[in-house]
Amino acid sequence: MTYRQERPNPYACVHRGGIDLHFFGVPEFDPADSMGSVIVQVEDTEALHKSFAAGLHAAFGKIPVSGIPG
Repeated sequence: MTYRQERPNPYACVHRGGIDLHFFGVPEFDPADSMGSVIVQVEDTEALHKSFAAGLHAAFGKIPVSGIPG
């Protein structure tokens, strides 16, 4: 994570390799009732998946397979 703010508006930025992903909160947005998608192409999918899974496990004690982690 390269940047995070909670006020006046929730916003965060993460960086990995040459990719920056920016996220912002919208009060009316309900991810359970919304649709959105993004495609990020990488050369080594397996390595990125392993790293991502390890981060989820470290944060949640398991790798969530459904729902919205919170």
